[in-house]
Amino acid sequence: MRVIALALAALLTAPTTAAAVVLTTDLGFLPAGTTAVCTAVNAGKRPVEIVFDIVDTSGVVQFGSTAPVAPGQAFTVSTGFAAPAARYCRFTFSGSAKTVRGSLCLFQGGICTAISPAR
Repeated sequence: MRVIALALAALLTAPTTAAAVVLTTDLGFLPAGTTAVCTAVNAGKRPVEIVFDIVDTSGVVQFGSTAPVAPGQAFTVSTGFAAPAARYCRFTFSGSAKTVRGSLCLFQGGICTAISPAR
């Protein structure tokens, strides 16, 4: 009984770490010459470090970056594709899913032709 009480006490006093939140967009088809643009906005009150990934249909990260994003600010990563491709954006961070808004925009000829929100 003493061992159980000690184990329970250790669990209750151990520091907690926030679980990673992962938001993803829908898969977007990119014709040749299209640029995938992943943008995240910090809608929270504290800075948040966000991992931005542009991912292919096999789950392989084709482009990635990590950036601290201040409250009320946005950060964007993008990459172009010479050949047709299908990609989605993945945003990973600690905290509440309510604090980050993300999207994938497919740019062709300088115009956003399709957009998908992250959820």
